[in-house]
Amino acid sequence: MEKILKPTPLTKRLLMLYALNVTDWIFTLILVNTGYFYEANLFMNYAISNIWLGALLKCIVPLLLILCVNNRMTSANKKQLSIAKKLINVIILYYIIINSSHIMWLTVFNALL
Repeated sequence: MEKILKPTPLTKRLLMLYALNVTDWIFTLILVNTGYFYEANLFMNYAISNIWLGALLKCIVPLLLILCVNNRMTSANKKQLSIAKKLINVIILYYIIINSSHIMWLTVFNALL
């Protein structure tokens, strides 16, 4: 019988970070397509207009990076894991704020329609 591997706390954080990143992209696409909003990031503004480039930059590349980070962290010492945990938590907080803002604007926009 195969042993099912449980994800580590770091893996769970990285998956949460990835999910928040992807939802940020989806919410941004929805808001930009209303015509009342724009992408503030000039680099991503171009990627928003091309769905394939956007998918590459917001879904595929981050997934590959997260898989690499997760793989590298398996051999990290306690100090490195602590630093990684703190950095990832800060980035997760940032994405929670951004996604909350998107949800607020989607709610306000739908209420006005």
